[in-house]
Amino acid sequence: MATEMPMLAPKSYAPWIMNKATDYLRGDVAIKGGLTSCLKTVHLAESLQMNYEVHHGGNSLNNVAG
Repeated sequence: MATEMPMLAPKSYAPWIMNKATDYLRGDVAIKGGLTSCLKTVHLAESLQMNYEVHHGGNSLNNVAG
């Protein structure tokens, strides 16, 4: 797993996926551009038969959104 910190999901996942540099995707609402961006990334992972791990958002409000 190597995908928590690159910003601007879901586009930021492309190099990791194309180079087979990760086994699953990870993100949270605060870092990855909001709830909609995270949901798009979940669908991306699902379409590629990968798991998506929801990480904590850094504070209580972001955790609720995630």
